Amino acid sequence: MVISPAVIESEEVIRQAVPAKMGFADIAAGNLIGTVPYFTLFNLGLIAVLIPAAAPPTVRTLDWPVLVGVSLLVAILGAAGSSPALTGCSSRPSRPPM
Repeated sequence: MVISPAVIESEEVIRQAVPAKMGFADIAAGNLIGTVPYFTLFNLGLIAVLIPAAAPPTVRTLDWPVLVGVSLLVAILGAAGSSPALTGCSSRPSRPPM
């Protein structure tokens, strides 16, 4: 159970490290922003369909609102350009100087 996630994550690290090293930080950031939600939602959906599980009431009253709130805050800060990491990626040229 540990080997397959490790292989998948190592592939993701390579997918982000190569473009970042070549000077394409925007591609690496886009890959990260796209793959993390996809893998998370796909895996959670697949698990929920195959093995439905009951969530304790604390998850619905505490964990989910915090998760949604933090996600919205990060999305708003990213869209407003207030995040140093996202601003740093977007302020670099998309191609390295020749």
